[in-house]
Amino acid sequence: MGDPSFQLVFLGTGNAMSKLPFNSHTNALLTVHGHQFLIDCGFLCPTAFAHANMSMDGIEAYFISHLHGDHVTGIEEVCFRSYFCLKRRIPLWLPANHFTKYSGIDGADIWENCLRGSLETYDLEVDPPKLLTLSDYADVTLLFEDVPFDFYGLKLELIRVDHAPNRPCYGLKIGDKVVYTGDSTFSRKNIDSWLDSGVERIFHDVCFCNNCCGIHASYASFWDLPEDMARRITFMHLPDNCDGDIVRALEQKHYTFAERMKVYDFAS
Repeated sequence: MGDPSFQLVFLGTGNAMSKLPFNSHTNALLTVHGHQFLIDCGFLCPTAFAHANMSMDGIEAYFISHLHGDHVTGIEEVCFRSYFCLKRRIPLWLPANHFTKYSGIDGADIWENCLRGSLETYDLEVDPPKLLTLSDYADVTLLFEDVPFDFYGLKLELIRVDHAPNRPCYGLKIGDKVVYTGDSTFSRKNIDSWLDSGVERIFHDVCFCNNCCGIHASYASFWDLPEDMARRITFMHLPDNCDGDIVRALEQKHYTFAERMKVYDFAS
């Protein structure tokens, strides 16, 4: 049985430094049979939804690829709104390695090192006042490498990618058709493997610097890929000034760039 139809819409296509409303941090809304799965939620993400006149209240899974602010800190606002206004917990789907208990990496725990400083507050509407923790805000579903999981009939798989050395980072394989790398360095081996497996579209991190601090995929790494591969790669995590000679040269090589609010439709 094949994949169900699904759609992917970018609420933002930008990098961590993005400031312009039309280019907020890269995050994408995956929809399957009307059910919504959000990939990443940086601090500009709630604003991006507001600019698009869209509500976040119906999202049924929040997936966080890694613990950098442009991918996770929007969860603070979502948690506060859900707990204090909507009176419910959010569905938080997390790679287990976002917790030090599983990764063994000190300083890389989504609660202790990322969310606790703001979310560990008191609920004064109960007697006695209650000090809140992650379990008060979220129903956490743990995801593990090499263990596929299901979202309304669509198979998803974690893809471990290289990004920051002390921060586990994951992309997603979405059904059999799509790979979404999240923040990632360039790996020809991975790209070959994904395309050889029949993947139709790779949404890939890109950086317009030469070395990209060693944690992103430089545009130069893609320069000599053959045309048949380039046609299946769409770049995301873009700078605000995403124009100029480099962009035009990549487009001439048949690469594409993610577009905010465009519906990427993958039929069953």
